[in-house]
Amino acid sequence: MFTLHNATNNKELVNNLITLIRTQPLKNIFAKEHFLVQNSGMERWLSQQLAQQFKVWAHYQFLLPPQFFKQCSQNQTGRDKTRLLWQIEQQLHDLNKAIYLPLRHYLQGNNQALKRYQLAKQIAQLFEDYYNFRPELLSAWRQGYSHTENNTESWQRELWLQVNQTTRNSVDNQVTAKFKPSRLFIFGISHLTPLQLDDLQALAQDCDIHLFLQNPFANRIGLQHAVSHPLMMSLGQQGLEFQQLLLDKITFKFENNSIKKTPANTNLQQLQADLSYPRLKTTSLKIDHSISVHACHSRAREVEILKDLLLHSLEIQPNLAWREIAIIAPDIQQYAPFIERIFDDIPHRIQGHNLITNNLLLETFIQFLKLIDSRFEWQAVLDLLSCPHIFPHFEISEADLSTIKHWLIETHVRWGKSANHKQQLGLPSLNENTWQASMNRLLMGYAFANDNTFVDEILPFHQLEGTSAQALGGLNDFIQLLFKASDELTTQKSFKAWGQLFYDYVKHLFIDNQDRQALNNLLIDFEEKINPINEQAIELCVITRWLEDSLTVQKTANGLLRGQLTFSSMDAIRGIPFKVIAILGINEGDFPSLEQTPSFNLLTSKPKRGDFSKRNDDRQQFLELLLAAEQQLIITYIGQSQHQNQIIPPSVVISELLEVMEQDYQLNNLLVNHPLQTFSPCYFNHSKPQLFSYSTENAAISQRLLQKKAPLQNWWQDSVTVADNKIIELEEVRKFYRHPQRYFIRRQLGVNFQNLAPLIEAREPFSIEGLEAYAINHEWINTLLQKNDFSLAKLQAQGRWLSGVLGEVEFNKQQPAIVDFVTKIQELGLGEPLENLAIDINVGETRLIGKLYNRYQKGSLFYRYAKLKGKDLMLALLHHCLINPHEAQLTYLITQDESLVLGAEHQSLEMLQTLLQFYFKGLEKPNTLFVDMALDYVKQSYKQEKSTRSLQPPLKLALDKLKLAIEAPYEMEIQRLYGNSENLTQVLSDDFIIFCEQFLKPIWKSYVLSQPMYYL
Repeated sequence: MFTLHNATNNKELVNNLITLIRTQPLKNIFAKEHFLVQNSGMERWLSQQLAQQFKVWAHYQFLLPPQFFKQCSQNQTGRDKTRLLWQIEQQLHDLNKAIYLPLRHYLQGNNQALKRYQLAKQIAQLFEDYYNFRPELLSAWRQGYSHTENNTESWQRELWLQVNQTTRNSVDNQVTAKFKPSRLFIFGISHLTPLQLDDLQALAQDCDIHLFLQNPFANRIGLQHAVSHPLMMSLGQQGLEFQQLLLDKITFKFENNSIKKTPANTNLQQLQADLSYPRLKTTSLKIDHSISVHACHSRAREVEILKDLLLHSLEIQPNLAWREIAIIAPDIQQYAPFIERIFDDIPHRIQGHNLITNNLLLETFIQFLKLIDSRFEWQAVLDLLSCPHIFPHFEISEADLSTIKHWLIETHVRWGKSANHKQQLGLPSLNENTWQASMNRLLMGYAFANDNTFVDEILPFHQLEGTSAQALGGLNDFIQLLFKASDELTTQKSFKAWGQLFYDYVKHLFIDNQDRQALNNLLIDFEEKINPINEQAIELCVITRWLEDSLTVQKTANGLLRGQLTFSSMDAIRGIPFKVIAILGINEGDFPSLEQTPSFNLLTSKPKRGDFSKRNDDRQQFLELLLAAEQQLIITYIGQSQHQNQIIPPSVVISELLEVMEQDYQLNNLLVNHPLQTFSPCYFNHSKPQLFSYSTENAAISQRLLQKKAPLQNWWQDSVTVADNKIIELEEVRKFYRHPQRYFIRRQLGVNFQNLAPLIEAREPFSIEGLEAYAINHEWINTLLQKNDFSLAKLQAQGRWLSGVLGEVEFNKQQPAIVDFVTKIQELGLGEPLENLAIDINVGETRLIGKLYNRYQKGSLFYRYAKLKGKDLMLALLHHCLINPHEAQLTYLITQDESLVLGAEHQSLEMLQTLLQFYFKGLEKPNTLFVDMALDYVKQSYKQEKSTRSLQPPLKLALDKLKLAIEAPYEMEIQRLYGNSENLTQVLSDDFIIFCEQFLKPIWKSYVLSQPMYYL
């Protein structure tokens, strides 16, 4: 017998269910009660409701539709979509028949294996839909004739017949039920296919079936009853068709209607009452908090606004509990990061994770499979190694990961296993910048800590220590495992072979714990399900995609209805009533879903009642949410642009709701447009009653913004109290004169912006530029000055230079300029280099200790293979003032554009004291001097004195250079210090001008134009 229980909401249906179980217990007390529900959320909610009523509730079984109808029908083979997928995939390997010509263009180009799998997946879904919605179509195919006039039917029929040669599927409506429960309760089901209804009708011949149908149409059921409310017609079309299908397919022996009309005290309740009962006339309502729609600028703003709305609901409803609130979204995972940050002070759980996102080990294993079928980019390999389930298995500590990253950066590994791997990809067989080259250097460097010569054609990496052995060994084991996996897993294999290999690599890749055992069980489960279906060899990319798809589809119910605030996907809690329901992300294009159906879908040519439409189902679900909210309904969407504040149209379901509420209920201000910022004054000044906030922090910011704005000031306004240190290390003074502002921020404030390392691209170098070019050039010059050959082979082995013939061409192109620069230095005749000179001198009350470098037999030498900068001159001056009291000599400064010599007259104790005075001032404030701008100032000032032309003032030139420095990405310290300055003339203070005019300019003026080099 098939009994229909009809009510406007699920709470009334639960009461009917409880009454039925109490008054009509099963004859056999040991028999199970069976329930057919649509989702795991309904299963948990219904279990909780029954447990609360019966106190002891046990010996029951909940079944979801796929599981139930698989047990209910003997025609299981036709309903196993996974089996069908792989049977179709196997058939698509052979499309030589002329009838399959339309399919061939889907499999052209690259990645044909993956395209074949994706096509098979689409066709399998279509055949599943044909089975459920067009059984007469499959019957026609089996009898040898076509059912439609669509020209794609011929190849679909042929393919379906081939697939079913080994598994004959009955597609007739005659169903022999083999699952015979004592009694079946169907609860919370919103849609069933015609074939499923046939199964239920057949099952009802042997057992009692009770269908508890949430019917918002009061005493009406089916399309034959007129529906007066416009929202019911626009949103409930699928529900109406399902009810009519029930009348067509099911013979109900008894209908039990529990329709109760409740008083409408709020706008939401009035809307719900009008949806369920015919309206005699329109109703004029006043705004309240029961229904509200909020247009936001981003997902983060949606969550921020929602929190304030919920706090307000708790404020006006003291008895409201967190468990009575549900926050849902079409895809809740898009909001997960914002929820964790914004609701961190409120107990909550996010439901709707699939198996991959819910289990780091599964996600890591998929990452491993994708990596071994890729180019082995260095960052991807390092990311995989850094997984907490992996690196301990290779005896690598968390601290070792930083060391390993340093090794990889310094050995310049970029991508590719080896030269052979690159050749397999159709690229030149070059070993540089590959993992094999990097590992060879690291291992050889551990054995020979000297990178001056090649050892067995390998250049050792010298930055290794004895304590690094364990980390290096673990890294090598990990890389070798990846290499082995790449060789073994990138060839086609059967499912059985894949299953065994996956099991082995899980064992060798991850530490042994419960998560690893769970992954092993999951892989064994997949192997047992699929192995009997398809013995054909499958590519790795296909098996990876299938595994990822399978794990993504399987949702977990963890965190659902646990007494905390519930965040969930829409499908997981469909049909469950809550006092407050908030719906996030009702954006056009996101909800209702945009249906993408293949052009060869035969269902779309002749639609029939009972056909499933995801878009219509979403509209029906929105209607059900309108009815499920008992006290308050909150809807948010992205309705304003973050960039230009332009209005973004909402989803069509919001537009329809707003239109009905405006035209039929005279509610014109349901839509609330929110500001971009959480601290906007309108949230706190009561100018708009619908805008409010419970954030004390944002309130304080808002009050501060309303205050009169002070003029912009430099980031650093104060001075640092410097301890009276009598002993100064010379290297500290050098660091200061290289970049005074950077020195102040790093030493005095302890801030190092250079820790923000730039992203290193996963590609080998195709040009040498920037700091890397500067370092190579100076290394090149230094090697030639020592009368040694500079090795191109060494540069390429280090991965720092262009590979192959291109590298040779570039090397030969740059070598003449380098040789000319070295020749210029050698013509000075400075003799052989001398050892560093240790100094320990007193300058006034300061003791200066350190070492002097750059000493030669006939003078000191500073050179820079670039244009002269202020820091070069300052370092040369400092050195010159320090060395001459020990040994009188000249100091040479050679650059690409200048050649300077400091003479005996440019050193004195007073000059050294001045240099130290500026150093001490630079410890107190960052704007004592700008050495590079100072040199530009001095040059311009001298030109202005000697020229009759009108030249740019030197201070203006220095200011222009300062502006360029503030905008330069590598001058982060200057940008931080002076980026907000409205008047940069205040930055270049009197100390800067005094330094330029009184100290640096006299030195610059002393050069002699008549000599080949400037003599100072």
